[in-house]
Amino acid sequence: MVYFYIWMVVQIVVESLPVSSSGHQLLLERLGTCFSLQNSFVQELFFLLDFSIKKIVDHSLHLVTVVIIGITFFKRQRELFPLFAPTMHRFFSWCAIIVVADLITALFYLLFGFYTVSIPLVLGFVITCVLLLSTISNHTNAHALPRWWHALLLGTAQGISLLPGISRFASTVAVGKWCGYSLYQSVLVSLLIEMPLIGAAGLYALLKLYKQELLGQIFTSAVVVFIFVAGAVSFFVLEWVIRRAQREQWWWFGIYMVLPIVIALFV
Repeated sequence: MVYFYIWMVVQIVVESLPVSSSGHQLLLERLGTCFSLQNSFVQELFFLLDFSIKKIVDHSLHLVTVVIIGITFFKRQRELFPLFAPTMHRFFSWCAIIVVADLITALFYLLFGFYTVSIPLVLGFVITCVLLLSTISNHTNAHALPRWWHALLLGTAQGISLLPGISRFASTVAVGKWCGYSLYQSVLVSLLIEMPLIGAAGLYALLKLYKQELLGQIFTSAVVVFIFVAGAVSFFVLEWVIRRAQREQWWWFGIYMVLPIVIALFV
């Protein structure tokens, strides 16, 4: 049970950082493989990583991220309207971009479901590192407007981030910067296009757990309390990440990525 709490922290808290939460979970699994014979705690950790319901539970925890993003947007509602809905035309343009980007991502999900596509974890981390460092560029346009090809790029970036070690958050924000948006606006766009996908995935996962009569077994009162605490921490982490974006300081995360890259090289 101790591992389950650690695993939830990685999923819930690291999800608010542009460093690939799924990549860090995989790295945790590999570390468990390396040390499982030497430490009983890691044996428990590695055993639970193979738990058959892990992926479904993982998706259900995305609902915590949806709530966190919703609260974040509610706090910034006065800023969102001038950015995304100063006119009805701009509002519907952004709605179309979100829908098209998520449809493209869904196509990637189906494609990767039919064909086994993967890359080394360390390569995914390197890509994330490069994407984060690319946000240093100050090439932005305060009056940048949403274009149809932005949806293609954002959806493709979000789809490719299904590969191990590539952060969805980092890839979509980097693409936003390349499209001419400020780093802050790129972060908001990234969160907007994320919400529908992970919300649908989370609800579907909860339904599957309910049908298998596992909902009450997994989400005990103690687990729910822990999820609430982890969610609160994740909210403050996301606020800190957004403040770094307002100050154009996301390159810090690119420097951090050197650590998981080095670890992934040796495990």
